[in-house]
Amino acid sequence: MDDQEVLQDDVLFNSPSYAAAFVIGGHVNGLTEWRTIEGKTLKEVEAEPSSDS
Repeated sequence: MDDQEVLQDDVLFNSPSYAAAFVIGGHVNGLTEWRTIEGKTLKEVEAEPSSDS
């Protein structure tokens, strides 16, 4: 991170919760904290039927 707290390299997390905890700085459920612009949670997005079928 630079002095403005901007990551200088890509970081790969093992789960959405680890990624959310990194951003927030504490324990958090990534499935309910990550949201789309429309306000859907990651959990809701993952539950939607895939358009690939």
